[in-house]
Amino acid sequence: MLPTLEQFNITTPVFIRKVNNRNHWKPEGYDNNLEGRAKIVSERFFEERLSSLWKVTLDEEFYGIIASLSANRAHKAQAIDFIWITQEELKEVNIEPQLEPEGKCLYVKDLHFNIQMDSSLAQNLCHILFKNDREPKRCTKDYVQHILNHQQSKNCKASNETPLNCVCQTS
Repeated sequence: MLPTLEQFNITTPVFIRKVNNRNHWKPEGYDNNLEGRAKIVSERFFEERLSSLWKVTLDEEFYGIIASLSANRAHKAQAIDFIWITQEELKEVNIEPQLEPEGKCLYVKDLHFNIQMDSSLAQNLCHILFKNDREPKRCTKDYVQHILNHQQSKNCKASNETPLNCVCQTS
């Protein structure tokens, strides 16, 4: 069964940021110290000055994004952890996403954005996400496999090694 954004309690439109480890969201000993927690978490979630986001509005876009994130993995059907961020939350800390087409799924290639980060912006953004009770989500291994099968049935370039006719753009 394909997951829906609603199952993840996501109201769109939002930006999705892939995270390496959702367990880093709650560092030990910082439950009541939001400033300290924001500092530690921001270093783990936004370690690069240039961070990648994907804008998602529809379930089909989400599937293309998951396929694109899985495309370069040795084992494609691995769980993918992510955090979702609203445009308003980005604006609140003066972050303006810049379109930077990327990914193998042609349907979502133009939904990829980069944001310029520094430690202060990252900490402020994490602090806002904490105040909004945001928690990282996990697209499980089973969900990823279902998504990849779905995308493959559409001949999505992100789920096929050598696609002949990608129809994911028109669906």
